[in-house]
Amino acid sequence: MNTYKTKTERTLRWFLFLLWLAVVLLLDSRHENWLDEAQAWLLARDLNLAGLFRQMSFEGHPCLWHLILMPFAKLGFPYRTMNLISTALVAAAVALMLWKSPIPLPLQAAALFGCAFLHQLPVISRSYALIPLFLFLNAMFWPARRERPFRYGLSLALLVQTHLYMVPMAGIVSVIWLAETLQAFRKDGDRRTLLRQGLGLALPLASFVLFLLQVSGSKNSSSYLFNARSLLPSALLRKNIELIAGYVDTPILLQYFPTWLTGHRVPVFLAVMAFLYVPAALVFLQTLRQQKAELAKAAGAYLLGVTSQLVLSLLFARTMLQKTAILLVLMLWLLWLVWPEAGSRQIKALLLCGCLGLELFFLGLDNTVLHDIKNPYSDSCACAAYIRDKLPEDAVIFTFAPNCGTPLLPLLERDSFYDAVYGKPMSFVPWTHQNPQVTTYEALRAWAREIDPKAQEAYLIFWPQYTGPFGDILAHCEEEDLLYCYTDQDPPAIQDNYYLFRLRLSPTAVDR
Repeated sequence: MNTYKTKTERTLRWFLFLLWLAVVLLLDSRHENWLDEAQAWLLARDLNLAGLFRQMSFEGHPCLWHLILMPFAKLGFPYRTMNLISTALVAAAVALMLWKSPIPLPLQAAALFGCAFLHQLPVISRSYALIPLFLFLNAMFWPARRERPFRYGLSLALLVQTHLYMVPMAGIVSVIWLAETLQAFRKDGDRRTLLRQGLGLALPLASFVLFLLQVSGSKNSSSYLFNARSLLPSALLRKNIELIAGYVDTPILLQYFPTWLTGHRVPVFLAVMAFLYVPAALVFLQTLRQQKAELAKAAGAYLLGVTSQLVLSLLFARTMLQKTAILLVLMLWLLWLVWPEAGSRQIKALLLCGCLGLELFFLGLDNTVLHDIKNPYSDSCACAAYIRDKLPEDAVIFTFAPNCGTPLLPLLERDSFYDAVYGKPMSFVPWTHQNPQVTTYEALRAWAREIDPKAQEAYLIFWPQYTGPFGDILAHCEEEDLLYCYTDQDPPAIQDNYYLFRLRLSPTAVDR
């Protein structure tokens, strides 16, 4: 009987994993990479290690994700490879959860088939794909952290290198570990054990120093968004609501809440915050009363980790559902640690309530999933197809800013476009402050002749919503020279619509 049950459960786990993977690969096939996804690929393709390390101060996060992409990008693998890499990383985390974690299988299944694990983490190819794997490894290594400190320290060190939002969490867990180490040394005076623990603790510390070296100087980045005025209570509340509920369609079970104040966002926000904090806080208090130190440490680390992530999101005005998805991973990390030792039905019920509530939130399909399925994210793919099919391979193409051309370059497999802001060939967005170098039509034509004296034509591509100080150039762009523009097609593009103009380089009658 037990053997049959074990075989049935094993079969069920494989079925869930393969079904999850099939759905993710289907969504992968519908996903059009975003600007920041193209940015990571181009950084990995075009920079050496030293250049990549220097660029991180303008990106504001560590380069581990880019280092993983680098060999594939430099060896000429297709652009879509990065989507498979993020899917593989999350698949490894899912496998750990299914076969190594004590989390009840129904909760695992609910987590897998919400938009966090189906789309936000594996399909959108960003460094967030690393977080579940390293958090789950940390949870798996937690019970034996004193016996095997190196691997535990390594999991924390890798977590630091994923994203700014994971640095406080890794720091909190490291401080708990340090306190345990010092307390144990005061009791037994074992210097050898102290040294082993110290070597393990040195790994996240060294990783933190490396992180600081990479992001130092981020204030000089043009994408730096910190604003002290955003710390006003009203602004914090508004941004918090936007962070949690602003980028998600109303989950089915919450759409009947009263639509007071800001529609469905306020009740969704309050519900999610309750699921995040209340069960874990009650578990923390109860385990303190029962003197269950291991459980209290885990619950306390979780509460501080969630709070630190929310604070960082608010301070830097980054409101994306991927960041909210990480909160679910943190809850699963807590459940992994606490469940085997909980004992009390009350503690287990509290944890189940919090985790199930978050999973219900993510069972609602978010806007980005729906757009991936129904519509193109932008005009990039169609515009790149036109350039690839209609323009010469050696065409001289100008842009107003690298972030206009960046989504196109990986699709075209070109090295760069010529950027009028920086006055040189550009691929990725450097995020440096720069006064525009080429702002007049004649200066642009002169530059084109300098690049290719034999060329009769050059091309200008830009987003119509951004013209900047380039009015003189656009004033000379005749309607008859408009080669490509977004039209009201079915399905419609939702943003980043391109205009492509021909620039005639031979003298015109007006010129003569």
